[in-house]
Amino acid sequence: MISIKAYANCDHSYVVWVADKPIDKCLGFALYRLPAGESTPQVVETFVGPETDTKVPAGTSRPSTVWPIQKFMWSDYLVDTHSDVRYQVVAMCGDDFDSMKPGVKSPWSNTVSLVS
Repeated sequence: MISIKAYANCDHSYVVWVADKPIDKCLGFALYRLPAGESTPQVVETFVGPETDTKVPAGTSRPSTVWPIQKFMWSDYLVDTHSDVRYQVVAMCGDDFDSMKPGVKSPWSNTVSLVS
């Protein structure tokens, strides 16, 4: 089981999660954002790839399903301000980044409001 919690201020949200036990072959986490009123989750973009992906220009981003988040927290600066949003994480598991597949997922987080 993965627990998740979201926080927000005027320009970004901060998402934290924890697994109750180690996740076998977990390479990181895909993060999904669901703005209020929408039915299709958005995959959050990340700017840090695996150490094996060293030949990319600074500022390059990839979906977190490709470059999974390799920690238990994320600041989402790409979320639209003046919106209500919630999050879900999915463990990306496999022997390597080329063969990873979705694993255990969290429930959706609490809804947070970004206001200025």
